[in-house]
Amino acid sequence: MKLSIKAFGIDNAITEMAKIDTKVDRAQRKAIKRTISIISKKILQQVSKETAIAQKYYKQYGRLKTKTQRKNGTLTSQFWFGSNTMPAHTAKGRSVQEDWGVRRGKYLFKSTFLARVYGNKPLIWFRKKSRGAKYNPATNKRWKNKKNDSSSPLMMAGINVDPAAKKALKQLSPKLIADFEKRVKKQIQWELNR
Repeated sequence: MKLSIKAFGIDNAITEMAKIDTKVDRAQRKAIKRTISIISKKILQQVSKETAIAQKYYKQYGRLKTKTQRKNGTLTSQFWFGSNTMPAHTAKGRSVQEDWGVRRGKYLFKSTFLARVYGNKPLIWFRKKSRGAKYNPATNKRWKNKKNDSSSPLMMAGINVDPAAKKALKQLSPKLIADFEKRVKKQIQWELNR
């Protein structure tokens, strides 16, 4: 008894499997990139709404970065949101000088003043540990020692965006993971049926 198998369909099957592999890989990459762009947009919208700072300033100051790369055969993507203080002049509203400091939109900056230091636009400044200052405008907490004089260096007042960014990420994480899973399945089906 003799058994012979002709391998004429196996070569086709191997090439088709390789095509499917590349299609699945392409679908994964597209789904990750789309999900990362949606994540950045949604987090930016929520942080912008909560902090009353226009989205263009976050982009202008380089607070958003995305990176997709392959490590050890696994496709990974990172989203980075810089949560350092944003300059106070980026807040929505008009700056008004008061006796105690400056008011801009919904923010009150104690022990600050408006001045044209760089350029022709008045910005919100404070002197680092100045004699009359009771509060640090960058953190809105009391100064620990108040021994410096009026020749202290100027610093720009800022708005802390870290709590808003953490809150947005915490609220959106479960929704975004579920959205990513749906997007991958949909993208794989689209690639295979194309």
